[in-house]
Amino acid sequence: MDFVLIVGDLFDTAMPSIDSLKTAAEKFRQLKEQSIECFIIQGSHDYSLSGKSMISVLEKAGLCMDLTNLEEHGRTIIKKIGNEKIFLAGIAGKKGSLEQQEILEMKPYFMELSNKIQMLKKQEPLTTILLLHSTVSELLSSELSNVHMKSISLNDLPQGFDYYALGHIHNPAVYESNNMLAAYTGELFPSNFSEMESAQFGNFLIIEKNSDKIMSSNIRQMSLNTNNVVPLLIDANNESPASLLDKILHELRKYNLKDSIIALRIYGILASGKPSEFDFNYIEQFARENGAYSILKNTFQLSSKEFEQFLELKEHDKSIEELEEESLLASIKENIISGAEKEKILKLIKIFDRDKDESETTFVFSSRLSKDVFNLLNLEGENDN
Repeated sequence: MDFVLIVGDLFDTAMPSIDSLKTAAEKFRQLKEQSIECFIIQGSHDYSLSGKSMISVLEKAGLCMDLTNLEEHGRTIIKKIGNEKIFLAGIAGKKGSLEQQEILEMKPYFMELSNKIQMLKKQEPLTTILLLHSTVSELLSSELSNVHMKSISLNDLPQGFDYYALGHIHNPAVYESNNMLAAYTGELFPSNFSEMESAQFGNFLIIEKNSDKIMSSNIRQMSLNTNNVVPLLIDANNESPASLLDKILHELRKYNLKDSIIALRIYGILASGKPSEFDFNYIEQFARENGAYSILKNTFQLSSKEFEQFLELKEHDKSIEELEEESLLASIKENIISGAEKEKILKLIKIFDRDKDESETTFVFSSRLSKDVFNLLNLEGENDN
């Protein structure tokens, strides 16, 4: 292997956890020890508008070269690798596909870049590669095209590159036409629940250039077996937080959890209690003790009777104050709160509904709120402490 290209989203955020950073640094170090250079651009996840990205830290440590941060446009370099010269350029991804507007505004620069490539190729053999993190229309599957994703065309990019290394779309794809070769590598590791539940493999590409030109036949798609995924779909209807906990533990005991990734999806309406009362920490502890590599939870479709009643009231186009009043009356009827507590709760709501005055500092505003709350709850003595 001569060199490695990473086309964005090395991390899920510009400031990843220490554990993630340690793992990445270790892998980059292994490449460096084998004299394998690594070139990278920032993706929509690890890109930072301020420029404060951990990818920059890895570059400063000499572990990779971030094409996002080079020269005025941050995008070109020539390296001699083995017996061949490589011309590399990179266009980073941004949140909300904002890089696409930038690309459309860079036509004059792209024309200069294309002319530069042609001149360099006339002088000596040169392989040219563009790294790009964005959505390219020609490589979208019919399924993704129907979603109407915001995209750009290969024709919007600087022309004349031998290979366009693409990132952002998770499905691997190769496009070859009119002397243009472009490919999405796919992702190294499933990154969301649906991918986890479908046990989608990780992907990367190996390109072996054995002629003057890179062709699709030079591209080999490689798959990585990820950790065993345990998908759990749990029905929470008619359960309490405690019985739901028991139900999940019962299901987990059916599996060998060693080195597995648990994808826990919970749906339904609790018969009593609230989703916030569900002890996920206990589930996580149980999974760790049984050797699980990681556990992910999705409780988007988990609700409570109380919340559903609130939504039901909201459908009648009532004011927030009316909804609050009716919700409290329902709580009194079910002996959750007393009548005296209802009045106190309404006053608390009014206190927390106040906005910060323009002349107030955050400290003064929070102090005023604290004082009002303490006075209402007859906690003046504690406020002094």
